[in-house]
Amino acid sequence: MIYLDNAASGRFKPQCVLNAVNYAMKHSANPGRSGHKAALELALKVEECRERLIALFGAEGAGVVFTKNCTEALNLAIFGSHKKGSHVITTALEHNSVLRPLYYLASIGEIELTVLSPDKSGTVPPFAVSAAIKENTSQVVITHVSNVTGATNDIRSIGKLLAGTKIKLIVDCAQSAGHARIRFHDFNVDAICAPGHKGMYGPQGTGFIIFREEMRLRPLLYGGTGTDSDNVFQPLSVPEGLESGTLNTPGILGLSEATAWVTENADMLRATLASLTTATLKGLSTMQGVELYTRADEVSGVISFNLMSAGSSEVADYYSSRGIAVRSGLQCAPLVHANLGTLERGAVRVSPSYPNTIRDVERFLSVTEDALRILRRRGTLYE
Repeated sequence: MIYLDNAASGRFKPQCVLNAVNYAMKHSANPGRSGHKAALELALKVEECRERLIALFGAEGAGVVFTKNCTEALNLAIFGSHKKGSHVITTALEHNSVLRPLYYLASIGEIELTVLSPDKSGTVPPFAVSAAIKENTSQVVITHVSNVTGATNDIRSIGKLLAGTKIKLIVDCAQSAGHARIRFHDFNVDAICAPGHKGMYGPQGTGFIIFREEMRLRPLLYGGTGTDSDNVFQPLSVPEGLESGTLNTPGILGLSEATAWVTENADMLRATLASLTTATLKGLSTMQGVELYTRADEVSGVISFNLMSAGSSEVADYYSSRGIAVRSGLQCAPLVHANLGTLERGAVRVSPSYPNTIRDVERFLSVTEDALRILRRRGTLYE
């Protein structure tokens, strides 16, 4: 199978990641919860992962908390720092991991919510964010790269305009972590949230938030932390107070090795992603009957389109029957599709990544041409 669904979950895992997960499974212990040699050894490896993430994202002095995915990281950032009665700005480009927490808070009267629409470029310009700010604005929650169109927001400029304010900038890096060069302090963000299993090439069940400790995040989970165990109240220490329960040690050790591997191979990985994205977009743009929703100059690895009047699920099933894995539907981002006019049929999303090759792209484009020929002849891919 040619796997082109990396925006949902990266399939390739470096051997060092597989070795680390296997090591943690074989040498199982509970880091941070016991004082014996095995637990201490794993605790040091968990801390090494934090250090590697801080180095990769240029986040010296920031805190790192492990989560089970990017959704949990975003929930921790949003619920953990919102202020009752405040105003929050987000965008129509967001995944439901952002929209659902914010719409819930708005529905119970905790916050006032402003949702900004993208402009003709498919992004939300910094001046639109600036114009939406109110006296009581407490958070701007925004995606770095759209998981539907691949559009890349100018986070650096948004960070600059928020500098010196008390507004927290929370960034969803689900589609950019590992793929794009993200510098925490240069971008002037307060929190970045990411999964470990997409562009970071780590195991599923891993995610993380890197944040300024001045945010003083409130925990989502309450329970055992291995610290202050004589106290029935949750400790305030970071990261322990935000990581209740046993950590996903195999996943974290795998993520640690993945982070080191991405750091070492960053230039190659970005060049590969840009080449594959460009070739895919160029091929699709020449075909009659393809409606592209991704700009020709995007190199983020996320491409969405539809074929003639066919439903996205029908098209995705056809690709699968030809040995190609893609994603169809709404990609958990309903406001993007409302903006594109594709809320009813969704869109087909193709997301190449390392170690995909140009030959994979050529095969995908060939199958696309086959699908278009069938649609022109009989109006449907399946009789």
